[in-house]
Amino acid sequence: MRSVVNRSNPDQFQLRLPPGLRERIKAVAEANGRSINAEIVRVLEREFPEPWTLEERVDQLHGLLGMLGQAMPKDAADDVIRHVHETLTAIATGRTSDVDEDTRGEVLRGLARWEGTALKDAEGQGVPAFFLRNRT
Repeated sequence: MRSVVNRSNPDQFQLRLPPGLRERIKAVAEANGRSINAEIVRVLEREFPEPWTLEERVDQLHGLLGMLGQAMPKDAADDVIRHVHETLTAIATGRTSDVDEDTRGEVLRGLARWEGTALKDAEGQGVPAFFLRNRT
């Protein structure tokens, strides 16, 4: 049996679909104004999202918590932000026992950036001493 290899783009390959699936994909693709390929890629990307690092996720949490703080009543937002911050701090400082050192380091770096932003925004007021000592 002969194998077909596309040397110009190794990410292309032939895909065998069960009977009727191509037609269903085509109908959805047309309804969404996309090609069949674009529709398949959209579904695959949704099911197999690109991985992120923990450090990136801490940065995203920081941004989301900032938006949350603007949208919620101050007391409720402060409570959520405090709990997330306490959890991440517990991971970074070793209070959470089942986290490896590499993960702790990633969380600590993310928190250091978070606190660095807080230092710039608040000119150092209200920042826990831990972050003032352990900034990277």
